[in-house]
Amino acid sequence: MVSSGMRDAGYRYVVVDDCWFDPQRDTAGNLRANPTKFPSGMKALGTTSTGKA
Repeated sequence: MVSSGMRDAGYRYVVVDDCWFDPQRDTAGNLRANPTKFPSGMKALGTTSTGKA
């Protein structure tokens, strides 16, 4: 958001609303991230986007 100028334009949030999940659930039946679109998973996306480890 910073490098594209979106933050300076007033954007504060990134919403991943749809198409993030894999149609196949994990062995416990939980949704999981699409491994092609998000190979490092959703936690890594959050960490990368916020800069918090």
